[in-house]
Amino acid sequence: MNEYNAVITTVIIAAITFLMQKVLSNLFSGIALIVSRPFKKGDKVLIKYMNGNEIISGRIESISVMHVKIKTYNRDICIIPSNQFDNLVIINRDLSGGVNHTETIGITPDSNVDKAIALIRAAVLSDVQTENTDENTQITCKAVGSRLVLTYNVRTYNVDTSFEVCSDITRRIVRDLSEAPDITIA
Repeated sequence: MNEYNAVITTVIIAAITFLMQKVLSNLFSGIALIVSRPFKKGDKVLIKYMNGNEIISGRIESISVMHVKIKTYNRDICIIPSNQFDNLVIINRDLSGGVNHTETIGITPDSNVDKAIALIRAAVLSDVQTENTDENTQITCKAVGSRLVLTYNVRTYNVDTSFEVCSDITRRIVRDLSEAPDITIA
């Protein structure tokens, strides 16, 4: 009976250890984030995979030992487990001067693409809080599923106001596209 109890105890300990692996990984990674302080609440960050593909861009809402909450520029709240930061590149835009944001908006294929591009360009260039010029404002269009995705960049002078500036420009673009009779947001 003692051998049976020893086997059961070993199996239980192994199962608990296996289940606690992710929790402990998150805990230790969270502690490392808090100690190393690559960013703080309120910082604007760009998070990328090691290969350079962007994951998320936004403002740090909160940091705990288990996860980091980031508010994106379209006001979504994303929660990233702390242990995921071990394999990511963090660009803290508050430490790098001006901020460049890449934004997207979808329209239906039957929409007037040239007019949509012109409206986006006008909204970006008319904001005095951006560094955008005709030369550095790029707008691309590509088909993604059943919609066309327009990608544009916004470069702001001031990291402290970049979140609000990008949000205002995005709202202006959505309003302008919505008011155009030959453009449908998808």
